Amino acid sequence: MSSQAKEATPTRVGHLIYGPDGHRRWAYLRKGSLDHNALKESYMRSYAVVEKLVDWSLSPQGHVDELTLFYLLERNMHRAPEHSQILGEAIRYWITKLCASDVVRDLDLRIDIAGERDAEFYKEFGSEINPAIESVKSHKGKKIHILAPYDGSVELQRALLRCKEKNLEPTFANLSQNWSIPPVDLFLRTGQPFGFNNLSDYYPGIERARLISTPTYPQELTKTEFDGIIRQFLALKDSIKRVLASENATSY
Repeated sequence: MSSQAKEATPTRVGHLIYGPDGHRRWAYLRKGSLDHNALKESYMRSYAVVEKLVDWSLSPQGHVDELTLFYLLERNMHRAPEHSQILGEAIRYWITKLCASDVVRDLDLRIDIAGERDAEFYKEFGSEINPAIESVKSHKGKKIHILAPYDGSVELQRALLRCKEKNLEPTFANLSQNWSIPPVDLFLRTGQPFGFNNLSDYYPGIERARLISTPTYPQELTKTEFDGIIRQFLALKDSIKRVLASENATSY
């Protein structure tokens, strides 16, 4: 295989952001209700898939080097009280459960929070979340970032300040390198009808990333579908370099 083919044909996803969207729709469509029990079941079933997705992505058999779990936007906590409370409880459960999970222990995965730690969310749930995050700080494996609660506008302000302090021009590339998470390569979001993708906020490097959506709800995402999405990303021929690499890969 030529060196050009090796350079232009990726075999890994450097940084994947996974956005499990559609929890309230799933509760209404599958359970016929948006009451506490229906929403709780929706979030619990979604978490079960998240734990599997961590393994699909970051295990030795996976193809992802770094994973971000897009859990919560800061503005999500301003929903109706009956919805925001169960959402906050679910995110608290997701974070603490993941930190204590077998997959995080067995793969020695590191976990950090990329979010607004002074938000009301942490005033209510920080006493449980902070010790959970602390418990995995000594791990040495691949990294998981958790966006909860995330505010891209505040992140942008911080990145601009860091660029100024380092005397860097505030280009997209420099801003991305001064964010709390690394530039994204692939953004996958569930529960997006007809293949549309709603980003909901700005993420570093998103202007150069690939966006993939699925109408599948997060509770129903399977390894078969996930692996197919990753294969699709790695097989993209979306530039002349990749087209040439694909042709050269068959030439010895």
